[in-house]
Amino acid sequence: MRRLFVQSTGFYRILNHRPDGEEILRRIEWEILNNPEVGDLVQSTGGVRKMRIADHSRGKGKRGGMRVLYLDLPDRNHTHLIWIYSKDDADDLSPSGKKMIRLLVEKIKGAFK
Repeated sequence: MRRLFVQSTGFYRILNHRPDGEEILRRIEWEILNNPEVGDLVQSTGGVRKMRIADHSRGKGKRGGMRVLYLDLPDRNHTHLIWIYSKDDADDLSPSGKKMIRLLVEKIKGAFK
């Protein structure tokens, strides 16, 4: 299966500051390629999913590791990697965070019309 992965600026910046950023990106892409519906659908975001990924550099498994927010567009073979964060930073999105992501999703989807 072929798929284009598009990183948001924020996602790229966070991953780029980590020494293991490339390895984390490979694991994220591999998991999504194998199951594009991995993770839970986040309500009120327009189709964004939240997946868990281990943070080996901090000795954390999936449960205590990082969270990845992504939008999969199977009809276009695109996956947009929107945000990545540590569970220690936050576990759930605030209503304002969901609104911000929903607006981004609307722009992404609108760009392909």
